[in-house]
Amino acid sequence: MQNTIEVEHVSKTYTSTKRKLRHKSFSEDKIEKNVCINITRKGLLNIKRKETKALNDVSLVVKQGNILGLLGPNGAGKTTLAKIVSTLVLPDSGTVRVNGYDVEKETTMARFSLGLVTGGERSLYWKLTPLQNLRFFGSLYGLSRSESEARANEYLKIFGLMEKKDELVQGLSTGQKMKVAFIRSLMHDPQLLILDEYNRGLDPNASRQLREYIKKVLQKEEKKTILVMTHSMNVAEDLCDNIILIDKGDIIAEGTSEMLIQSINKDRIIEVDSKHPFNQNLVSKLGNYGKTILENGDINRLKLHINKDTQTTFDILQILNQSNHDINNINIKNPDLEDVFIEYTGHGLGSD
Repeated sequence: MQNTIEVEHVSKTYTSTKRKLRHKSFSEDKIEKNVCINITRKGLLNIKRKETKALNDVSLVVKQGNILGLLGPNGAGKTTLAKIVSTLVLPDSGTVRVNGYDVEKETTMARFSLGLVTGGERSLYWKLTPLQNLRFFGSLYGLSRSESEARANEYLKIFGLMEKKDELVQGLSTGQKMKVAFIRSLMHDPQLLILDEYNRGLDPNASRQLREYIKKVLQKEEKKTILVMTHSMNVAEDLCDNIILIDKGDIIAEGTSEMLIQSINKDRIIEVDSKHPFNQNLVSKLGNYGKTILENGDINRLKLHINKDTQTTFDILQILNQSNHDINNINIKNPDLEDVFIEYTGHGLGSD
């Protein structure tokens, strides 16, 4: 049986409910419990329901031994998909198969086929030590105490946590908790891994080392199939064989990093920073040379996507110089995945 993840036409909508009194003639300290009930029975309670489309007809396949990345900002639908694939949430429509098992009809077998890492710190028991956590989760997958302890100690050594193995999880740093959570997903040696913001809380060096371990050991040596959910451009570029851009529940584009960058047909990006908002006249002039995107904040930034042309770049720099606009910095660079995402959606990925 091939170790793959297959998602076909999956959609998911969440409904939230907000209730409030229509009439505010009653002061809060005068409304007793029975009065509130009467108000409700008289229909004076205003109920509002809000529907949020988390996933919209999403289809994807993670081929055996490959690493597929879902790249998108917070709220794009990545975590919802991770929960559906790992059997924690049911889709409204569509089918998901892991290792050939339908996650709705063959839930137990599907769960035993995969390992899940989530960015939430509460995926471990804080009043237990890392070793106790790992022994417990190992037992849930049918491992004996000696097998669980041996595997736990092996991974704790690999991830540099042996000195912390007998401390309570609640006293560990966020990055150390994430490492323990990552180890937990490997305890039963699954051939499929779901990594949802797996590097949260890790410093850049630790994040790089973990990427190397995933690529060299888990993929190359152990031939695991991996689905990665991330909003980090570095993770997507360094780790994933193929990348899917996702935004507001929709798949925007798919391909290798190089293919996606080439798809926007832009060879150069000029970033202009200023303390003051850019006037529309200047933006219009620059817009004649390519697509302009404004980002307003503590520093106002104008991004201009242009084709690589020395004369075009010179003309733009001349316009900026003659504009009398208070410019702090000008940066000229080649496009990356962040720019691809902006080109397709009109907004960025958010901070790492």
